[in-house]
Order: sequence, then structure tokens, then C-alpha cells
Amino acid sequence: MCIKTRENSGIYYNPDEDGTKKEVEPEKIYQTKSELIKQFTGVTVTQTISEGMWDDPKDGKRYDDTTKTIYADINPTLKSLKFLVRYRGVLEERFRQKEIFMNISPVFRV
Repeated sequence: MCIKTRENSGIYYNPDEDGTKKEVEPEKIYQTKSELIKQFTGVTVTQTISEGMWDDPKDGKRYDDTTKTIYADINPTLKSLKFLVRYRGVLEERFRQKEIFMNISPVFRV
């Protein structure tokens, strides 16, 4: 059984114009996990928060990021890759991101 909780998400939207960072609503994390489970049957969300930074070549600004990683072990078929291309846009809008980073690697079960 999966129980939806109201815990803090631990991740934040990009800062608004005055530099304030608003926390991402836990419901959006839950919604994302649920959608990935429906598509791929399972996901893992890391409890570790990663910090990084990147330079945006479009505006020349440097951004500090706090990220949380969601893993979904999938069979990289054309159907699943097409889903991820579409879903990336959904996630960018949902989490108000300029870009969502996705990494696809082969998984071997041993």
C-alpha cells in the first residue's frame, strides 16, 4: 500500500525575481511518482539532496540548484523514449524549470 504524505519535498522552484525560493509542493512529487509507476511499474526517489550550479548560455547567468533524483528502471524502447520526450515538457512546466535533465542508461539485471 502506498500512503500519500504531507512531508516537505526538500526541493524548491527556481527563485523568483526577488530571489525567493518557494518549496515544491509534496503533491507534485507524489503525482510525478504515480505517473511514472503507471508508465513503467516502479520508481525510486533519492532522499539525498544534491547541490550544483550551471551557466545558462542563453542569458549568461550562473544558477545554483538543489535537486532530487527520481529513478525509473525502464526498457528503452521507442515507445518509452517517446513518452520521456513528451514527459520532459510536462515536468519542466510542473516544476517551473528551464530544463529537466534526464539520463538514460542500460540496466542489466544480475
